[in-house]
Amino acid sequence: MSYHVAKTGGILYGKIFYRTLLILFVSCLSYYYVIGRSANYGLSDAYYYSSIAESVFQGHGFYDITFEPKQPVVTPQNAIVFIHMGLMACGLESPGDRFIVLNAINYVCFFLFLWICFKILDKTVGSSRLSAAIVASIVLSLHFYIFFLQPINDGIFTLLAMNAVYLILTINENYWRNVLCLFLVAILIMHFRLQGLLIFGTAAVCSLINRNLKSAVIFLLMCVIAVSSIMILSSVLNINSIGINSVSQQIIQNYTLNDFVQGVVGVFANGFPGLFWGAGTQLEWAGLLFFLVMVVIVVRMIQKGLYKDLNIQFLFLYSAFVIGFVLFFNYFSPRLFATILIPLWVIVIKSVNDIKISGMIIGINIFIIMCILLYRFFFWDINYDLNLQNSKQFLAQDYGNYDLVSQDHRKMYFFMGKRSLKSLAQIKNGKTLLVGTEEFVAKKIDIIKRFKHVDEIVLLPYEWKSTKGDIFSTYLIMASSE
Repeated sequence: MSYHVAKTGGILYGKIFYRTLLILFVSCLSYYYVIGRSANYGLSDAYYYSSIAESVFQGHGFYDITFEPKQPVVTPQNAIVFIHMGLMACGLESPGDRFIVLNAINYVCFFLFLWICFKILDKTVGSSRLSAAIVASIVLSLHFYIFFLQPINDGIFTLLAMNAVYLILTINENYWRNVLCLFLVAILIMHFRLQGLLIFGTAAVCSLINRNLKSAVIFLLMCVIAVSSIMILSSVLNINSIGINSVSQQIIQNYTLNDFVQGVVGVFANGFPGLFWGAGTQLEWAGLLFFLVMVVIVVRMIQKGLYKDLNIQFLFLYSAFVIGFVLFFNYFSPRLFATILIPLWVIVIKSVNDIKISGMIIGINIFIIMCILLYRFFFWDINYDLNLQNSKQFLAQDYGNYDLVSQDHRKMYFFMGKRSLKSLAQIKNGKTLLVGTEEFVAKKIDIIKRFKHVDEIVLLPYEWKSTKGDIFSTYLIMASSE
């Protein structure tokens, strides 16, 4: 008896030790990235959502005020805006202060996400070592910190989505409790990302395939509630989000076979390396590797009859629908694939069906992640302090009456405190600030010369680092009407 207690205690203390180690590691890397490397000053989406909240508080309604004139919001997925508004109501008027609070919220969401990943893997894979190795690969991948800790929708959305996946996988364990929780997720999830609808749509399709009409009706009802929730809120608050409609119409009208081929290349050469390895650039050789692996996995699934397993069926179809969604919009940011990382790992391990081989695959994956992580630390400068320092210097000067034309209007709204002109035809003043790459600035100057006489071009001492690491220069263009 005493031996059993000692063994149990050892296991307990072992779990506490490893979980504490995990918390410390994630905390240190999060602090390094967000605070030490000023990550908040890199991704422009954060400033877009912040500007919408500021527009509401200024009495203009839900508009993007990083542009002049103000523009309708791009999509109705604006849940983070409401969190901004709540923080502003509590007295946090500075965007920088709100960003730090949102970092903390997303930091907690990241841990909850890792916990749900463990739960899903324990349910489907059945090997605690493989589960721990897969979660370790997520913890080591800097890409997850890039989008999870940012003050944008993605961190909370990914948590909600993975929670929904887990509830669907375990729905037969406590049917009505899980259904109730899924209805709550359905009400919220599309406010963070529209692709959340794919989870319930996939579950409905799987239910229909397996002739489970009761579940199919329930999941379809969740789809209706998810869509209705966002439509009702947009109608009540008069949120005019014409961007997603116009983009969808343009894609449908102009989509070609070449777009599809380029989309497949983008998914496997850009999305997957970023998702599995945390790579920040497109890798054609990796795209071919991931494509071949996917083909092999599909063949293995057919040979082993894995498609008959309801869980595998759901995870595979959901992954396929997410990839199809990304292909349609032709936007391959790895953060759009975040919710299918665990499903894809489950499918791979089930298809291999060998713990040693699965362990080798995960081990090779972790080795690649470590190489990329070390490269990022020592060779790729991701420090955005430059933006904050130049912002303080710029705001200390008097450029209030100057027009601004910028390559990244969202960033410049935050750093320069000015709204960018939507069109060069709006230039009214004799002094205009141009911010962007050398190529961007040169093109804009050529256009300005068509309707104004450029008297002088001055390079100002303010440089800005873009999300992709490009350097934006600041020029003062002094021109007069011809």
